Amino acid sequence: MIWLAEAVHPRPIYDIHGNPVGWLRSISSWCFVYNPHKTLIATTWEGYVRNTVGHVLGFYSDGWFRDGNGDVVAFIQEAVAGPPRPAIRQSPAFGEMPEIPGMPSLNHKTPIPPFTDQWGMSWDAFLAGAGDFGG
Repeated sequence: MIWLAEAVHPRPIYDIHGNPVGWLRSISSWCFVYNPHKTLIATTWEGYVRNTVGHVLGFYSDGWFRDGNGDVVAFIQEAVAGPPRPAIRQSPAFGEMPEIPGMPSLNHKTPIPPFTDQWGMSWDAFLAGAGDFGG
């Protein structure tokens, strides 16, 4: 699992086309996922990606965001192994960091599927809950 050091500047998140689609900020063992407008949209903890109300959307491991099938939906530049990556496009500077929100409540743990080296759904579909496990 890639954990970014505390107080590290947020890392861009890229989609299947190499477009910047958000930001990942790590604080201790939590990662916070922000949209391009710096609004918190999800968190990661113990490998699970959850929306802001705690529903499991998918998984995060080794720098890769994955859907319920284990397929890749997005990545950070430091991702390890995985599918071939597209050329990444320049991301804008993050600028000033927003306040760290309170930690979300954690619901059930969904079994983690085997991870693949395939690209899955779009980042937008992932965040919209297309891979939501209802938890």
